[in-house]
Amino acid sequence: FGTPADMHRRVRELCEALDAAHGGLMLSPTHVLEPEVPPENIAAFFEACDGFRGAAP
Repeated sequence: FGTPADMHRRVRELCEALDAAHGGLMLSPTHVLEPEVPPENIAAFFEACDGFRGAAP
């Protein structure tokens, strides 16, 4: 499942590839969060997503 740093990096990569800074992208982990996923990774995913909110110039 990676580390919290991996979550931040992957969210950044995806947001940059999809030009998310200009809006129109809705991020979601999935329809199910597996019990084996560390809570720290879930928190890191949402923190990374928040970092892109309103990032458009």
